[in-house]
Amino acid sequence: MPDGHLEAHRALTRGGVAFISSSVLTTLSGLGYWLIAAHMMSRSDLGRGSSLLSALLTVSAIAQLNYARALPGLLPRARTDARRMLAVAYARVICASLILGLGFALIAPRVDRQFHYVLSFPFFAILFAIAVPLLSLFTLEDAVLATVRRSVIVPFENASFGILKLLLLPALVVIGMRPLSFLIAISWVTPLIIIVVPLNIYLFARAVPQAAATFPSSMPKEGTWVRYDFAGYLFWLLGTLPLPVLTITILGPTRSAAFYVPFSIATAIEVMILNLGNTLTSEMSRTRGRFSPPTAIFVWRIWVLLGLLSICLIAIAPYVLALFGSQYEAAGTSIFRVLMVAIVPRSVLFFCIAATRARTAAGRGRNSGVIILVLQAVTCLGTLGFGLIAMRSMGSLGMALGFTLASTLAAAIAVFYVRPPSFRSAFRPDVSHESTAAETGP
Repeated sequence: MPDGHLEAHRALTRGGVAFISSSVLTTLSGLGYWLIAAHMMSRSDLGRGSSLLSALLTVSAIAQLNYARALPGLLPRARTDARRMLAVAYARVICASLILGLGFALIAPRVDRQFHYVLSFPFFAILFAIAVPLLSLFTLEDAVLATVRRSVIVPFENASFGILKLLLLPALVVIGMRPLSFLIAISWVTPLIIIVVPLNIYLFARAVPQAAATFPSSMPKEGTWVRYDFAGYLFWLLGTLPLPVLTITILGPTRSAAFYVPFSIATAIEVMILNLGNTLTSEMSRTRGRFSPPTAIFVWRIWVLLGLLSICLIAIAPYVLALFGSQYEAAGTSIFRVLMVAIVPRSVLFFCIAATRARTAAGRGRNSGVIILVLQAVTCLGTLGFGLIAMRSMGSLGMALGFTLASTLAAAIAVFYVRPPSFRSAFRPDVSHESTAAETGP
């Protein structure tokens, strides 16, 4: 194996192991967290608290301006200016986070009765506005670590976050802090203060400058793909993060609690898939958007592992939800299973988008940026269109079905367009894995 392929293989392997182990740790700590929350709060408080957290995550996701997906394609362009590019990206995200966070905190409690209770909490607007940039930078860190081949840090970073919030929630309940439904957001944000600052000092001081030497010596200037990618990202947000808010608005806090627990597990897995996609984008950017043998093998290994994970979680769904109580098991098992079916098609969709992002960043593929927008739009509109209709007769299960069916349709379109290497050719080192489907665009 050539030296370049060997280094890429090592980076992909380390990244894959890091993000998968991080996801396992995050899922386990998340199960423990929501288990504690379910037993220390009423379903109504849990529903309101999870809705506020979902709103925080949604505002943060918008404020990230798609940099969590674009940075693996943008940083390799910058090479010696990578640190400056990252600083500019951070500055933009922080400004957007402060503005959007403060705007939401001032407006939402006065126009939506579901958030009216936070008005009794002193300094809510200020705290929410500070929480958004912390959460935004925490999310961007994983993308940067993947790009600079420092993914091994991710499990320790996320495990620390999971443990700290797991310990903080019951402590806040025991000391009598109220309202209970606000404690979920507090326990999520507070640990970020001691994680975000030191890690970003390390990134700017060492990791990014050292990684710059591995980036291609010449890359094309930024094209229109960034704008298409950002538009597609907005569709992803609209079709994913607000779903718990929609369920609580339509069905009420008690019925929506049965949706949020399975959805939070599905979201944790999706974050892992997106981070693995960032690793793929970063490595394909180093080969100017081409599938090399290491990247082809990486893609298929992850798909096989996720398929096995999906089957396993579908089988044990009742036992997982039984930990939260008989009501969650009865109301959420079918929802959980339907969302777990979506793991494979969504991994196919996001890996194809990651490959397309690397190709467009390298200037390969006419109009390839458009396909990212189309795929995300199909997923979003399908989820909301079918999901909102089905919710009328099926409740939260209808939203889960819309999510899964739309993801499957978008994945089929993605495979037709991107044409990733076949399973057989991926494990044949003599095959170049050069896909020409994206060279001419749709």
